[in-house]
Amino acid sequence: MKRYISLLAILTAIAALLCGCSLARSDMDASAASRDRLIGVYITTEYIDLFDLEGYIGANASALSGGSIGEADAAQYNGRLYAELVDERYVFPGMDGFAFFMATTEHEYGTSYSNYSGEGVCGCKIAVNTNDNEDSHEEALELECTIYGLTGRNDRHVIYTNPVYQTADGEVYLTSGHGISTSGVGAGALVSQKLTDSTTVTDSEGNAATSSASVNVHYVIAELPLGYTLIEMDADSREISRHEYAPGELPPEYTANNSTAYIIVESRTASGSTYALYSAENTDIVTYAELKGKGVLTEKHTYVTFASNEADNA
Repeated sequence: MKRYISLLAILTAIAALLCGCSLARSDMDASAASRDRLIGVYITTEYIDLFDLEGYIGANASALSGGSIGEADAAQYNGRLYAELVDERYVFPGMDGFAFFMATTEHEYGTSYSNYSGEGVCGCKIAVNTNDNEDSHEEALELECTIYGLTGRNDRHVIYTNPVYQTADGEVYLTSGHGISTSGVGAGALVSQKLTDSTTVTDSEGNAATSSASVNVHYVIAELPLGYTLIEMDADSREISRHEYAPGELPPEYTANNSTAYIIVESRTASGSTYALYSAENTDIVTYAELKGKGVLTEKHTYVTFASNEADNA
């Protein structure tokens, strides 16, 4: 069995790599730990310190006094924080962050997948791709999301992407992650980080099973939305109606006027307005509101029904 983990920081430097705390400490035997799969991330605005500093110093006193300690030796002192099942949802006790991972459950009918995405995690894209051949099986998990930090809400714009793993017996845990920060504090500043993981198991008959994961997290600095205007237009581009909404107040469903051909949504911030167009082929209006006390935005969806949609479904 072979396993490798690579970490790519894109567009800017990785911040706050403290004490080599990026690798998981094994509390189980090596064969069990090697089957753990990367299933996503738990994003925080503060570093999660799981490093056993006392044990590390006690075991490496001689090296600390003048020698050097390799990353592999230091990694064994990095701890895990296990999730708890609360109302059939995985929760990390005592943590204040944003979950984004895909856990699996094995049962007699096969494998089921459960997506865990917390408020504040925007633009989620999730895919599970499988490929079966005569002597091999491949399964690839692909996750991508965006966190929108607010201008003026933090002195520093840093998030920590803490890897989340699942063991062979279904337990879910996280390890301390790396910090990433934007190169600027103004709206539009962007940084991305990608975590990848792959595990291959070959049985006695030479059949190989490969499980891989790719988790891409974008961190974007954005302005606080001040309000939205929903404008209905007819086929001749004449205004039918307009409705004003505060951020977060758009309804989850909206039925357009029978004469409405398309809808224009105006988004207002302190620096001006932007506009987006929606029609019968694009009915998911995405808006944003501040997630109170978190310093980030959360996305809201409004699904529009046009008269042409109802006719197609008749």
